[in-house]
Amino acid sequence: MTMSNEQICGLLIAVGLTVTLLLVWRTRRFLSRATRVSGRVSHIGVKTRHYKGYGADHSSEETTMYYTPHVEFSSEDGSLLSFAGSEHAENSLYKQGDVVPVVYDRAKPGTTAQIEGPDVWTRVWVSGFVTLVLFIYTIAARACP
Repeated sequence: MTMSNEQICGLLIAVGLTVTLLLVWRTRRFLSRATRVSGRVSHIGVKTRHYKGYGADHSSEETTMYYTPHVEFSSEDGSLLSFAGSEHAENSLYKQGDVVPVVYDRAKPGTTAQIEGPDVWTRVWVSGFVTLVLFIYTIAARACP
C-alpha cells in the first residue's frame, strides 16, 4: 500500500502540528516555572560572514555582520553565571551595559538561561512556520492539480 502525496503532506502536517503544540506546552511550562532575574550585557560578540553574491545587480561577495549579546547574571545562590544570547544579523538589539530580563531553570541555570522575550519562543515559531508552509502547499496542490 503506497501513500499519495496528499496523504504524505497530511501526515507531515499532523506531525508538524503535534511538534508545534508540544513546543508551546514545553515553553509555557518552562516560563511558568522559570526563575526571573536581571542580567547585564557584558559585551557584544561580533562575527562577520562572507557570502558569494548572486545575480548581475549584486556584488560578487556580500558581507553580513552578526551580533551576539553576552549576558551575566547572579543565580539564586549568588554565583555569577554568563551565557550568549541569540545571534541577530545586521544590528545589535542590545548595547554593552544594558539590563535585560533573564529566565532560567533553577535546577540547570548554566544551560537554560535565556533573555526573556521573543527569543524564548523561536523554536515554536519555526515549527509553526514550517507546518503552515506545508499546509499552504497542500491546499495549493489540491486547488491546482
